[in-house]
Amino acid sequence: MRQLFLAGAMIAGTFPAAGQTNDAPPALEDFRLDPARDPNRPAVPQAAGPEIDNRPAVPLPSAPAETGATPPPRVAPTMNPTTAAPAARTAIRPRTDASPTVPDEPDMPSPPVMPSPVAGGPVVPSPVPQESSALPSVSATPAAPAGDIPALRWPWIVGGMLIAGMLGVLLLRKRRQASSRRARLSVAPEAPLAQPSPPAKPRAAVPPTPPLPATPDQPAGPALSVALQFTPLSMRTTPGGAQLAYRLALRNISDAVIEGLAVSAFIANADARQPQALSAFYDDPFAPEAHRVADLAPGAAVAVEGLLHLTGERLTPIAVQGRALLIPIVAFRVISLDGDDMTRGAFIVGQESTPPAARMAPFRLDQGPRAYQGLGCRLAQGPVAA
Repeated sequence: MRQLFLAGAMIAGTFPAAGQTNDAPPALEDFRLDPARDPNRPAVPQAAGPEIDNRPAVPLPSAPAETGATPPPRVAPTMNPTTAAPAARTAIRPRTDASPTVPDEPDMPSPPVMPSPVAGGPVVPSPVPQESSALPSVSATPAAPAGDIPALRWPWIVGGMLIAGMLGVLLLRKRRQASSRRARLSVAPEAPLAQPSPPAKPRAAVPPTPPLPATPDQPAGPALSVALQFTPLSMRTTPGGAQLAYRLALRNISDAVIEGLAVSAFIANADARQPQALSAFYDDPFAPEAHRVADLAPGAAVAVEGLLHLTGERLTPIAVQGRALLIPIVAFRVISLDGDDMTRGAFIVGQESTPPAARMAPFRLDQGPRAYQGLGCRLAQGPVAA
């Protein structure tokens, strides 16, 4: 038994010695729980502890948004670069430190002076959210969700919805009106029933108009008419024209007295323009007056004499077989002093043959100036009683 006890003591003594020689040297030289605790580095002040100082700094992400426009210049000189580096390294510690001793440390409130230098540091925004997410005990004010709509936009949204609703109602109403209009056009309107006409009101009796006294018919006045008798006296041709002397007799062939007469005369060469020239003369109310006769009793006659000159365009010769001929045509128009037409007539003048024949000889203009006697006339257009 003694030998066994000594052998067991020797075996027990060898195990601690072997454990110290195999495990202790590498564990003490290479492994460090915190790189900040390097004995070669200067000691870090205790006021910048990682767990105590960073926990109240959870609302720091919102602080740069409020004061991030222009930080006051007086804060930058007070920052200590030696303390910022440990703060950054201590902020990363919760992710690398797997030791279960970190949650067991008691939570202590941070001093009120520390948030201002931490907020002004340039490295605070990146580590603070990771530290705060790793600490479940921090109670921070929840930020507004990203999907929330600001209160200032609600009136615009509501107004837009109201306008869209009104437009939809108007569009629906127009469609209904169009469909009803098409329905009315497609259906033929029924014929309205004949309404019985109201009975006519009896009119008041109107006394009959007494008949006008009958007036005796006035006897129509006798139609006034004048007969013309034209006699050419002589014809004279000159280098510048022709001159005709005539006598005109007027006789009242009506049963009433004619109170005043006016006679107009016209002469031209009987060419193709004769009908148009005569119509223009008869329709001209301002034709020059050649003679005036006072009262003319029924059956009475009066004779007047005159001269007619043929010049200008009216003296255009008629060319026949190399001869220049002149065939004068004379017209008269007789009107009353009131302007009423009494009669009119036209006559052709020529050289009468012996004995008289149906046709007369024309005057020659190509033989020079001459004087002709023994003239005759034929009726070109009979007298017309007005």
